[in-house]
Amino acid sequence: MKVLTLLIVALLLTACGFFMDDEEILAIASDGTYTDCASLDTSENKNRIEECYEYVGMRQDDPDACAAATGYYRDSCYEDVAVDLNDETLCNEIDDKNDKGDCYTDIAVNKADPSLCENLDGGRANECYKEYAEDTGDFDACALIPEKDDESDECYLHFAVQDNNRELCEDLNEKKYRDECRSELAVMNQDQTLCEEIEKKKVREECLENVESLTPEPGKCQYDSECDSICEGEIKWAMGCNPREGVCEKTFDYDCREEIENFAGTEFPMTCAAGECVRNQAAIDATKAELEALQDEISQNVKNINAYRQEVNTLKLDANKKCLNALADVTNKFIIENAVKLGSIASAGAGYLKSGSSIVSSTTSIKYSGGKFTTVTKPSYEFTKQFGTDAAGYFGDWTDKLVDTMSKLNSAPADAKPPVDQYIAFWCDYNNYLGEILDATAMELDHELAVAQAIEEEINALP
Repeated sequence: MKVLTLLIVALLLTACGFFMDDEEILAIASDGTYTDCASLDTSENKNRIEECYEYVGMRQDDPDACAAATGYYRDSCYEDVAVDLNDETLCNEIDDKNDKGDCYTDIAVNKADPSLCENLDGGRANECYKEYAEDTGDFDACALIPEKDDESDECYLHFAVQDNNRELCEDLNEKKYRDECRSELAVMNQDQTLCEEIEKKKVREECLENVESLTPEPGKCQYDSECDSICEGEIKWAMGCNPREGVCEKTFDYDCREEIENFAGTEFPMTCAAGECVRNQAAIDATKAELEALQDEISQNVKNINAYRQEVNTLKLDANKKCLNALADVTNKFIIENAVKLGSIASAGAGYLKSGSSIVSSTTSIKYSGGKFTTVTKPSYEFTKQFGTDAAGYFGDWTDKLVDTMSKLNSAPADAKPPVDQYIAFWCDYNNYLGEILDATAMELDHELAVAQAIEEEINALP
């Protein structure tokens, strides 16, 4: 286990640019303190104890270990520990001006506090501001540097190139920095006109040569970045530059349909356009149009069901009245009028029931999958089991039965007792039958409204 620990520590130090292969020092850094360094044998390496103080201090972030070291080892240790702990007060313990400047600069960047640069002397403070501005991207920090100092131009030059800002080049104080700025932007943009504005002849000529060497012939390429992807159907082809021929060629393909967008459970494969995989808005719009058409159809179904229910309800009220009032005074006129009325509504009902509506046959639920609509049918009301295979025909049978019953009543001898009990029973049965029709259509109406709500939610989910 100890060997493994030492190996891990050695690997970490290698990654940090500080390799230590002294096993005794590694062991002290792992399990001991800097005071153990004093007992090390220095017969073969007179700096071994100093190296131990430095190493242990850096690995354990222990300022006391740094204080025990001297010279370079002390400064190096304090700089590392100060930055690790973000403690700028430890930077003051460093004697070397450059190391001290690096210490304050690193902590200023870590804390996003350029005021820490004020702890350094003039020239080194300006370098600190410049490095802070460049590392953090804080353009305003350049203004903290006096304009007369080179660091001011260098700071603004950095942002001019970074932001491809030609105007900022012209605001630089020194000619050499303006020329350098123009040259870099000229090469970046492959723009020879910027080279022509360079004041120093040698720099101008070098700029023109560099831009000319980078400018490809018309229709030719030099880098992969100059080749845009293309579409072939739904396939996106990445393009790369053939350096020998100077032409863009296909490199690898990607099927855009493998990227799926999901909107509330409805999936749409993406499509390829202008060399990119993009949303298939045409497919989405087509689906939305289908949903809206289906929504209109369901809306009409709801209107038809309500109209049919209103007519059936009118008949039921009449049948219920006759059932409850035990009608005895029945005339031929009454019989004929009701027979005609029942025949009319029966015919209308039969037409509705045979029109394909799900009231008689089934309930239709909507399912969307793979870009297509399908229907799933399932019984919603045991209509056929109760009333036979032809519900509309059965409705007509009630009309025939009514006419037949009333004809018999009218043809009975005047002194015969009318079979009023049969007549009343007929109307009560008929009232119950119409109630079952209303129950069945109420279920169908609820279903249609539920489907309409589901379609509305699906439409609202689509972009």
